[in-house]
Amino acid sequence: MAAGFLIMVLWLCVSYGVFTTRFLLALPFAFLFAFVCAGAGKATGVFLARRRLRLELDRFQPSSHPSLEGDSICRVFGHN
Repeated sequence: MAAGFLIMVLWLCVSYGVFTTRFLLALPFAFLFAFVCAGAGKATGVFLARRRLRLELDRFQPSSHPSLEGDSICRVFGHN
């Protein structure tokens, strides 16, 4: 969010000059751009976290655990 805001403010400074009327009128767009960047960052983070979770779940194989194999005896109940 902060990076998006700074990029937009710098772009406005280069385009319109520092603290000119046009700069001040366009400044609300910098705030909007900051929120767009925050949303994009959040969406990217959620996407990467879901992908990482999906990869970890794919690697997890419950059948490889000894207590879940068919020929093992349950320690609590004493049967399969």
